[in-house]
Amino acid sequence: AQNLAIRFQTNGTYYTSLSASFMEPWLFGKKPTSLSLALYYTRQTNSYLALNIKNNDQFMEVYGFSAGIGKRLKWPDNYFVLYNQLSWQTYKLQDWFNYFMFNTGLSNNLSYTISLQRNSTDQQIYPRQGSDFTLSLQLTPPYSLLRHKDWGNLDANGNPTRVKNPKSIDYSLQDAATRYSGVSRAPFTPSSSATSCSWPAPSSAISVTTTGNGAILLSRAISSAVTACPATTPTAPK
Repeated sequence: AQNLAIRFQTNGTYYTSLSASFMEPWLFGKKPTSLSLALYYTRQTNSYLALNIKNNDQFMEVYGFSAGIGKRLKWPDNYFVLYNQLSWQTYKLQDWFNYFMFNTGLSNNLSYTISLQRNSTDQQIYPRQGSDFTLSLQLTPPYSLLRHKDWGNLDANGNPTRVKNPKSIDYSLQDAATRYSGVSRAPFTPSSSATSCSWPAPSSAISVTTTGNGAILLSRAISSAVTACPATTPTAPK
């Protein structure tokens, strides 16, 4: 049977996710060839209500689309399925200092995935017999061979120089300090004034949300700094 799924998830300004998928198990109605389509959007910001941070000027957005076709094989047996999928992802960052090698800008990724699956289980939930395994390979275009800008060698205006042969780019010159410039921020420091508090832009540690001991220690440190200011609640400039 055809399957259409739409999902929306949010907890306010911090996280929002929207996805939609469609699957046709019998394409053209004669052979067990499946067609799958998926579209999704995810947004995460530096808003954190537990710490009374309601900003959304720092964010990460991910747009994605995928289309795939699966075909049942007759050899070695009819439990095998060959699946081909083409995916496109776009990452949009604004002052986002986590997970990526850049903090502001756009990044696109095109990939092709081929999977070979064999499933001989008797039922999907709590199978009693059979086996299920998948072998997959994901490929992307050779982006390094398509680049003609050397960010490790800048001209007098601070722009990257163009090269004819991408193999001549020396990536060792693009060190971590250049890639992660601006990550280190000043810590929270209450002002001496009795009527206001200073709140610099959140650092990368503040914008990361974890569930381990690190998050507990972080919330304690920030809470103590906030209560040290007796007058007003600190605000974060946009």
